[in-house]
Parts: sequence; C-alpha cells; structure tokens
Amino acid sequence: MRPKTLHRFCVARAQISEGRVRFSREQAHQIVRVLKMRRGHTLAVFDGAGAEYEAELITLGGGEATAMLTGTRAAVPEPALRLILLQGLPRAEKMELIIQKATELGVHRIVPLLTARSVSRGSGRLPRWRTIAREAAEQCGRAVVPVIDDPVSFAAFFAADGGAGLRGIALWEHEGGRGLREALRRLGHVEHLNLLVGPEGGLAPDEVEMAGHRGLVTASLGQRTLRTETATLVALGILQYELGDLGLPGAS
Repeated sequence: MRPKTLHRFCVARAQISEGRVRFSREQAHQIVRVLKMRRGHTLAVFDGAGAEYEAELITLGGGEATAMLTGTRAAVPEPALRLILLQGLPRAEKMELIIQKATELGVHRIVPLLTARSVSRGSGRLPRWRTIAREAAEQCGRAVVPVIDDPVSFAAFFAADGGAGLRGIALWEHEGGRGLREALRRLGHVEHLNLLVGPEGGLAPDEVEMAGHRGLVTASLGQRTLRTETATLVALGILQYELGDLGLPGAS
C-alpha cells in the first residue's frame, strides 16, 4: 500500500537536528505563502538519500518554518536497475528537461559530457540542475535524488579509471544492424547499466569507438531521427520497463 499523499520537501541532513527540521527560506515561503499551511499541518520530508519522515509544522513566521518529526515513512523503492545516464551536453533547456524526466524515470546518476558536438558547455548550471532534480524527486515520490556530476569532457571521462570496464549502451543513429532489444540481449543480465546519448548532432565516430573500447554496445532506436531529449527519455523508459520497475503493480 502506498503511503498517504502529503506535500513533500527534500532537506539536507544538516536541516534535521534533535527530531526537528528547519526549512530553508524558499521552502518556508512555499509552505506559508503558496500552500497556505498552518501549525499542526502534516507534511513529508526526505533527505535525498532514501530516508523519509512524516512531520508536523510547529513554528511559522518571519520567513521561517520548522516541523517536528513524528515518524518514518515507507519510501518508494528504488528501481532494481541502477541506471547511469551519460548525456552529451545539449542546449540548456533540453538538459533541464532531461534531468527532470530522468529523475522521474529513476536514474541513479547523471554525467553531463562535453562532446565534440556539444554547443553548450554547462558553465554555472550545476546548482540549477540539482534544484531541478530535487524538485522532480519531490513531485514524483522518490526519496533519492540522483547524483549530478560536474560537466566533464568525453575523453576525460572515458580515459579515467572509472571509465574502464563500463557496461551499457551507446545510442548511435548510424548503427544499422542492432536495435535496443538486441543490444540488451548482448549485454545479458545487468544490475548496473550506463546509457550514453549524444547531444544535438549525435556522437562523433571517434567517440563511439572510444565508448566501445570501454564496453558500451551501440544501438539504434529505429529509422526515425529523434531529438536528443526524445531519444534519452525513450531509451530510459524502455530500459526501466525491461530491467527496472516500470510496469510493475502499483506503478503509475
């Protein structure tokens, strides 16, 4: 059974002390001015790492709000599949959409990659991206906010020690012989999977080759040319349906 519906707020662990939570000024504004909540009202708070609590508002005023924790809540389980999105950095508005929807789709980590064909460099966007992910988690019921890395160059990511032995799929529009279903069969059983998607203009051939050397299998989504944000979200949905939690009882 799902927990009862409450307004949810993501708070840092530092905001919780001695059984109380102190909301940020932005959260206090939303609680008082937007939601019109009053002392005694119940809401939910979660720490972005999986812990969720029920809380009762006890003080409001002066641009501040605090609540007393009254118990733990059963958090929505994370998908069995731990998905890491390696996203070639697109234009700002497209990246924001991808982060929002990838959070809803249960992605564990997002790595913005500066590729040969990236137009945007993502400079100064990280705080905004993390806010979008936090708000998306509040909305969709997740108690975990995906990790969003600093933008990194494609070559640096795949040359790093952490880039060795990756398992996953690289979407490539020039892959004519293997679709996503065949790529999944080739990978076999996986609990951790990387999905690489290029920016507008796609991945350069040498980037595809580099990803292949690190264990990523190229796959196509079909004959239609999809925008990068469309390709990312379609692929994430398919992967979560095949290997994750989409389509399970209770999923909306």
